[in-house]
Amino acid sequence: MKRFFVFIVAIILLSGMPESAEANSSQAYKVGTSSLNVRNAPQINAEVIGSIPRGSTVQVYEKKYGWAKVVYNGRTGWVASTYLFRTSQKSDQPSYSGQISVTGSYVRIRTGSGTDYKVVRIANQGDTYPVLEKKGQWVHIQVDSTQSGWIAGWLVSDSNQSGSSAVSRTSASQNSNSLRGKNIVIDAGYGGIDSGSIGYSGSLEKNHTLRTASHLASLLKEKGAHVILTRASDRYLSLNSRVAISNSYHTDAFVSVHYNSSPVHLSRGVEVYYYKGGADKSLAANVLRNISNETGFPSNGVRFGDFYVLRENPKLAVLVELGYISNPGEESAIQAETYQIRAANGIVQGLSDYFSS
Repeated sequence: MKRFFVFIVAIILLSGMPESAEANSSQAYKVGTSSLNVRNAPQINAEVIGSIPRGSTVQVYEKKYGWAKVVYNGRTGWVASTYLFRTSQKSDQPSYSGQISVTGSYVRIRTGSGTDYKVVRIANQGDTYPVLEKKGQWVHIQVDSTQSGWIAGWLVSDSNQSGSSAVSRTSASQNSNSLRGKNIVIDAGYGGIDSGSIGYSGSLEKNHTLRTASHLASLLKEKGAHVILTRASDRYLSLNSRVAISNSYHTDAFVSVHYNSSPVHLSRGVEVYYYKGGADKSLAANVLRNISNETGFPSNGVRFGDFYVLRENPKLAVLVELGYISNPGEESAIQAETYQIRAANGIVQGLSDYFSS
């Protein structure tokens, strides 16, 4: 009888334990998108009960069907696991001393702590600013003697840091001039009557590629490259015309920008295609590595691709697939300007690494 009583008490105690008590078997993950929605069920149409900013660390207790169970503000919720990346980090907040250094290119400084605020200044890699305060994943900085602004914390580092960060900045400065004078053709996929792939929520690939190509052109020009766009507006362009444009110049590299799609909605990640091998494959590897590092999207590897714009192009040429718009989580991230800038910056860094090697 005594054993039975102990057994019943144990069951009652266990059944009354909150879900957060599962922490012993949980795993820490880092949020890799600007704002990750928390829903009350593992479904895309479930009610949103909150959002978690980029860079935050969360504990995941269960994964299924592309969703991860987390505890948010004392409530159990579900987030798209596409944008969670395994980490050993404990803190939810970045740490800075009195000054930060910008680690990206063409970084917006805004009037407030979010991407909806007005842009007041553009910062570039290596720029440093005094820190006034921190708010979530944003840093309030003193821009000049009369103006302050907010900058994304994931695009800056403590300017007093040493070690790997310092090495990274040194490497960046060494190849910063590798694109000066290079003729780079940027090919925004699809356009006009040809929309390309259609995303999970109905977004069009042609619009994503055009916006990304625009950011890419700006970043390359900052590096001193000569940029040729196959299209700068929403217009149809044949594959033959795209290759003809590349052949009309002393082209040093041709980059065709695309976004992927699959009938399997959980397909995710980035990949870069080449046709001829050799130099093309080497460029593809450099570009892919940097895109994955910049965006946080998983790498699906460098692949052979029998695409017209690669096969018929005698120039150094690659085709990039910057994520799956058929995946609801990736499509949501891809539509943000922040993601497109990071993807473009990855391509620029890949080109820089290739030409400096």
